[in-house]
Amino acid sequence: MRWMLQTRLIVVSFAVYSWN
Repeated sequence: MRWMLQTRLIVVSFAVYSWN
């Protein structure tokens, strides 16, 4: 499933954005 990998990337990106 490719959407799972994209979702994980979005979650990581959001976490980094919130962290900063």
